Amino acid sequence: MVAADAETPEREITYRLRKLAAYFSACLDLRNSITLQKEDESFAREDRGSIRYVLDSNMVRFFLDPMRESAYVNPFSGEETPAYRKLAIITAEFVFSREMEGQWGVPASISEEHMVELSKHMDKLSRRLDKHATKLESVTPEEAGLQEEAIRLAQSGGDIAASVEAFNSTTATGAHWPEDGILNELREAQMLERIRRQDLLLPMSLDENATIEVLKPSPQAVNSWEARIKEQRQETSQKKKRNPKKDTADAVTAEQIVQLNRNVTEGTLAPTRYVLITLDRNLFNAAVDWWETEGHEELDFFPFRRISQYIPFLNTERLPNSLSSGQIGKDLKVALDSLLGMGTRRRYKVPLYIPEPTVSPPKGSFAGEVFTPLRWISNQWEGVGPVQRMIVNLWRDMTERVNYLNPELLSRRDEAFESFREYLSNSPNTRQAAVTYLRQAVERIDKFNLELSIAHSIASEIIKRPANQPAQAVRGMPVLREQFDLIIGDQPLYPLLDRVVLKQDVAPLSSIVKRIDETELWRSAFFAGCVAFWVGQWDGAAVYARRAVAASRSEERRAELTYFQVLTARFAALDMPSNTTLELQPALSRIYDELTNMEHDIDEMLKAAAESDLFAQCRARVERTHWILSRAYVQAFRQNPWSQDLGVSVSSILDELNLLRDDLATLSNENLPVEALKTMQIEHLVGIAGVYIFQEKLTGASVDSAIKQDLASSIKAWVGKNPGIAPSLYKVTLPLLSDNPDAADQIDTILREGHHMTWFDQIALSQMRDLALA
Repeated sequence: MVAADAETPEREITYRLRKLAAYFSACLDLRNSITLQKEDESFAREDRGSIRYVLDSNMVRFFLDPMRESAYVNPFSGEETPAYRKLAIITAEFVFSREMEGQWGVPASISEEHMVELSKHMDKLSRRLDKHATKLESVTPEEAGLQEEAIRLAQSGGDIAASVEAFNSTTATGAHWPEDGILNELREAQMLERIRRQDLLLPMSLDENATIEVLKPSPQAVNSWEARIKEQRQETSQKKKRNPKKDTADAVTAEQIVQLNRNVTEGTLAPTRYVLITLDRNLFNAAVDWWETEGHEELDFFPFRRISQYIPFLNTERLPNSLSSGQIGKDLKVALDSLLGMGTRRRYKVPLYIPEPTVSPPKGSFAGEVFTPLRWISNQWEGVGPVQRMIVNLWRDMTERVNYLNPELLSRRDEAFESFREYLSNSPNTRQAAVTYLRQAVERIDKFNLELSIAHSIASEIIKRPANQPAQAVRGMPVLREQFDLIIGDQPLYPLLDRVVLKQDVAPLSSIVKRIDETELWRSAFFAGCVAFWVGQWDGAAVYARRAVAASRSEERRAELTYFQVLTARFAALDMPSNTTLELQPALSRIYDELTNMEHDIDEMLKAAAESDLFAQCRARVERTHWILSRAYVQAFRQNPWSQDLGVSVSSILDELNLLRDDLATLSNENLPVEALKTMQIEHLVGIAGVYIFQEKLTGASVDSAIKQDLASSIKAWVGKNPGIAPSLYKVTLPLLSDNPDAADQIDTILREGHHMTWFDQIALSQMRDLALA
């Protein structure tokens, strides 16, 4: 008891210190925002400048469910009252209003790296909603007997509460609909639909200043940003592990913002700036570190923003109300300067470092000067108390006033749910109506995800591909029976994409996106996967392939979709370490394990093909040999010396490929798409070449030179006849099959050109080049 009493004062001072640290951290954040807001206002109004806003993926998620993140708009106390939840909604609506300073109605954009993060969130959301729908579908007849009361409640209810009650009375399986559960997920789906319908978010790659140098910044610059961000994370109190790919995405996007601003320094009609808005304190602090060490010498303004800058009472002139923000900003600035000691004698340049409340800021920083005497200040609380209370009271008062004066922004969220209530109340079967509504929400999310993906993929390829480069498939060609005529008409897919890219004409995309919205989900996902595969976005292609398989209700398409799922998963596995810092051997082990884990999908592909026709069976058998061969190559690079068993397993692939010759010849008489037959032929030829190259280069076995020459001639002839669909990387088989002394130089040329190779492609070709030189 005595010990507990002795600890009480220490706990009290610790609690007070933490609150005080959090308070001063919030003051520094707000002080940044006031100054940066004034700079943006001056640039937009006095210089008539244009500000292009780029959003971190966490800002988009804030818009989807701002009430969950209301602490971001109440930095001083952390209380989640209805007033602050409303303030969060208004802030989210303002950020997506196209009315921020200097925005001039132009939608915000998002980088490809952050779009991948958002896409994963959307995919998880759609899966959760789909799971809820499946639960509702599975109720027993006894449980369905509860529907009468549910229907009465839903039809008589004038608000959402009755609908919630209706759901709860029909879901004895456990799928309840509390306000913070399924309804929140439906809100997110509704907000995604708004972003899509109102064009509130565009790919950064569509910006006229987004050159290849911007979209693919140098590895050195990205590594430098990543080191800064990781250093910040090591200093924080966050205990949750973070995916290293997220740090890479932040690093790439940060450098893209810097490069975009460099691109517009000359030759623009009106002054233009790019800024990144983020919720991430660590990314912002990394940017402050960059600014203080080198950034201020490269740019004439700081291009990173925090959400506190867009809280409504700092932007009231941009909102649909009559509140004047001039005096508010002055009052807050005076109070903050007084509290932080930023008087006329001690001026500090914004941006200021925003430390975590539980750690010490960098030595020598202004934040360090503020935090060093915190223990002393905690004992002198009354001295700072009046100023603190004045700021907190002003914040609370302005929150209430902004909420009162912005019913229009608040009502946008309610309007989104009005259709939901009406849909339920007008339905004779509440449970089935809920299932249907959920399925529709899932499809809308997926369609939006697909549309953004296709836009990103094609726009990024336009940037990457030089205008004088001949049309060609850059890495591989899926063997497809599907022609996507419901989406692109009677024109072949890859030649169409080539024309769009080489002419830099995105006009055809508008009709494609419209048809994607109108066609079945499985076909839309399949199409998006093909586009992603074509531009070398292997992870995205694999995600869309899985989604297409899950969405298809037809056995007729099963062979096609399971094949595409295996193909894209194989390429995604071969590219797995591309965004990590793994050493060679651990990376190869990781790829080998991922390829091995595909065995179930391989079996499903073969099973589906067996239930289809000869074309599907040949295609599945060819893809299976490529899967085995890919795994063998990976294993060979892992082992030194090469094992005899490995050579035996590769020889068995050759037997299978030789058996396929007669079946492929038979297929030429079938009524099949011409491109499907041609791409199957080259996949078959390259598979055989891969076996011979493996045997000769990696296991030391001799291969008859006449066989190699005949095979090389066949591949060369095929490429010559089909330049529009010939995967350019397949040309590497020719020098590898030959004993030409220039083989190493030819491989070097292929490596320099890139051609959307996977990580393993580059590793394998580099080692093959060394073998050729030896």
